[in-house]
Amino acid sequence: MRFNEREYVKMQKVNRQSGEPEGPLIDGVLAGPTLKPVRATDSRYGDYCDPPEIHLGEAIKYCSFVDGLAKAAIPYLRQLIEEAQELADSPSEGTTR
Repeated sequence: MRFNEREYVKMQKVNRQSGEPEGPLIDGVLAGPTLKPVRATDSRYGDYCDPPEIHLGEAIKYCSFVDGLAKAAIPYLRQLIEEAQELADSPSEGTTR
């Protein structure tokens, strides 16, 4: 598999003694090589921040993959840029252009 490639599969638990499948089929993902988000630590103060699992009240799909985090952040960052542009384009009270 290529970097960041994912293949969606159906999986089923296998009994270790008999080798027979048991239980229901479940959805799974086989993932190729990828970067994993890790805890960021400020060793000066012992502060840390774990990778997010929720953004704006919504669960981040594939939050254990950096591209999953980036895909969640991009729409938010675009919105911030649009809001900043609107503020820059609108005249402030008490100022002249």
